[in-house]
Amino acid sequence: MGLLGGGVFAVIPNYISEISDDHVRGRLGSFLVLSCNFGLLYAYICGGYLEYRTVPWFLMPPSIAFMVLFARVSESPTYLLKSGRLNVRN
Repeated sequence: MGLLGGGVFAVIPNYISEISDDHVRGRLGSFLVLSCNFGLLYAYICGGYLEYRTVPWFLMPPSIAFMVLFARVSESPTYLLKSGRLNVRN
């Protein structure tokens, strides 16, 4: 999980920089840190009020929802160019 978590902090900023315009790039980039902080806050709140065996059942639904929604995200323009699936007009 540590490798995967570290990889997220390397991949997501690159993806955001490829798909976003300059004037919204900073705001979109800050959502990564903001969502991590809200996730930790949610875990701490659940851990403070729920039993040890109940906490994972409250932490799994947001993760599953993220995986389902992230599967619908399109590929980056750089990836599409490298794979030859994006037409470039001069």
